[in-house]
Order: sequence, then C-alpha cells, then structure tokens
Amino acid sequence: MKKLAFAAFGALLMIMLASCSPKTEKTVGNAPFFVNHHFDFVECDNVIYFVEEVGRASEQEGTTLLSYRFAALDIETCECMPLCFKPDCTHEGKDCGAYVSADGVRLTLYNGRLYWIEGGFRNPILYSMNTDGSDRKRETAVDAELYRLAYGMGTAEIFDGTLYVCGIAENVKEGDIVRSAVVFRQPLDKEKGEIIRYSEEHVRVFGRIMDGKLYFAESEEWPEEYDEEEGYDPLSTVLYSFDPVSGVLTELYSRTDPVTAFDQLAASEGKVYLFGYGHAAVFDVSDGSAEELSGTASSIDVGEDVLMYWDPAHVFTMRSSDGSVLYKGVFPSEDDPDIPAGIYARTFIGSVGAKMYYRVDLFGQDMHNRRFIVEFDAGARQVRRLYASADE
Repeated sequence: MKKLAFAAFGALLMIMLASCSPKTEKTVGNAPFFVNHHFDFVECDNVIYFVEEVGRASEQEGTTLLSYRFAALDIETCECMPLCFKPDCTHEGKDCGAYVSADGVRLTLYNGRLYWIEGGFRNPILYSMNTDGSDRKRETAVDAELYRLAYGMGTAEIFDGTLYVCGIAENVKEGDIVRSAVVFRQPLDKEKGEIIRYSEEHVRVFGRIMDGKLYFAESEEWPEEYDEEEGYDPLSTVLYSFDPVSGVLTELYSRTDPVTAFDQLAASEGKVYLFGYGHAAVFDVSDGSAEELSGTASSIDVGEDVLMYWDPAHVFTMRSSDGSVLYKGVFPSEDDPDIPAGIYARTFIGSVGAKMYYRVDLFGQDMHNRRFIVEFDAGARQVRRLYASADE
C-alpha cells in the first residue's frame, strides 16, 4: 500500500513539475527573490528544486559518505521526491536518475528547464533537464580557463542564450595563493567565454539579471584580525551593472563600513537589494539613489513582500517594507517537536510573497547531523517545517 501511495503521489507531482511552463527566449526563469547564491535552490510554481544531500554510513565507524541527488519539494504538501524516471529505482548512488556528483553545482532555471555545472574547475560541463527530471542532457563545456577563476561560492544565471557566472576562487600565482572574484559570460553554443570583471580586491561576488542587464556586487569578508582600538578594518562593497548588448560595465554604488558585509543580492522591478550581516540596502536603478533599510540586527534578509531581522538570541522579526512588525518569534523554539535540540546554522534561500524559506543545518547534541527546509509565513504568522533529511 505504501509503494502504491508513493507511486500515486509521484505521478501527481510529475504533472505539477511539468507545469512549470517554458519561458520566452529572453526570460530568466529564476524567481527574483530566490537568491541563487551557490546553495542550489530554485523555485517555480510552488515547487522548490534543490540538491539533496544523502548520507550513507561508511565502513569506518563514525564517518559518513555523502552522495547527492536532485529533488523536488512541493511547498503546499511538503512532499519531496527525487527527480528520477527510472522504474523501481532505489534512488541510491550513481545509478539513480536523479544523481549529481556534488552540491554547489549552481542550479538555475531557464526557459522551463533546470541547468547546472558539474565536473569541478578542471572539466566543467553545463547540463540541463526538464523540471520533472526527464530529457537530461549535456549542453556544452564551460570555459575551464575562466571557471578556474570562479569555481567557488557565487551565482549563475542564463539569459538570452548566454551563461553568466559570478564566483570566487583560490589559485597559486608565482608561488602565492591568490583569491579572485570573477564575472564572465559564455554563449551556450560556444565553449569559450569572456571576462566581464576580474578583481583580487574582493573575495565575494554575486549577481542577478533584471530587465536584460546583469547586476552584481563585489564585497569583502570579515578580516581575521581585530584591533581593540580601531576595531575591524572597513569592509568595501561595490555594485555594478553590465549591459550585454553594448558591453558596457558601470559602477553604480559603493559603500565602505566597518560592520557591514553584504553577501546576498536580489533584483526586481527596477530595484537591487543588497543584504547580509548587519545591514540591508536598496538601490533604485531609475534615479541612482540608495538607501539603508530601517532597523538593525545581526543579519537582515530581504524577501518579496517582507524583511526578516535576526538577533543573536535566535529571535526573528518579520517586517513590512515600511518597518511595521508582521510576525515575531524564536527559532528554533524549545517546544517545537519538529526541530530537535542542537546547534544550528541558518541560510536564507529565498522568498515568495510574504513567505521566506531557509535551509537549516542541525549539528545535534548526539552528533547526528540533519538538514531542514523551513518556511516562515508572515501572513499566517507561523513557522512550518517543509523538509527534513534522514537522520544520519
């Protein structure tokens, strides 16, 4: 009965997945407030597509071997299934149709298909498949010379038949380790790309496409040394736009602040949002103005219709764009039966309307690590666990 029920659910979900309609040729498929920052989460038609980490016990006691697979999570029903078409598949290991060799594959959505990069910096290949897992195929080799400079944390999107990659990397240059932040583009029908921006001054770079242009920001990270008198060195963030037609790169906005480290970017309706640790800012493309969003917190996340403020005690406050409080609580709460006790790492993955979604990694007191996807709903004033990985 359980197998029949799963098969019935699978058939229903496949219909839903197939309904993620193809876009016009110049339309970016990623939802504007799913931040697409190396964490392999995209959303379409109330389904979250992501790379699922699957733990398997190894022969050596106390260690875990990991494999990865593509999965689809129905936000409404909380049902999750691998994107695999093989009949009677156990969904384990390389034989599964949903298998992917690693996480951090820069999953992105374009023209109703999922795209990602596998092969590391030595042999990067762009692949694609339908959102129901069918028609999986190799698209093109990614320029390895350029990807070597950008294989680390960053973003990727496709627009008008061209792949845009923003990323960081560490490489050895004349005996020294050099950290680079690089943006490049590559047409899907070619195996060579071109650099848009190269920097050794910043160690983070992340971008989004809006209205036919690429908007990306470079930022520094927290310095390792702290001076008791001077504090931390100021952190620099620079926002750029790139016009694919004219090839013009323009610096739009810069900020230097000792306590601000932006590491996320969203872009929608003529505005670019920078946010992360400590602060958030919005840049208006139409008039070139920039303003800091109200309120302070240890971190601020920007959603489609809501802002999320976190303080060090795990208290969250969801606010509207005018600063009024919509919903406040503690996460994880001590009496939540769905979230066990332990130490947590929280990562913002995106927003749709007044709902915000987070990846939450639990480092359990019993040394069992788990991963959750959690929804914070300002309208319903509730926190809902959508997904939980198997107990390792």
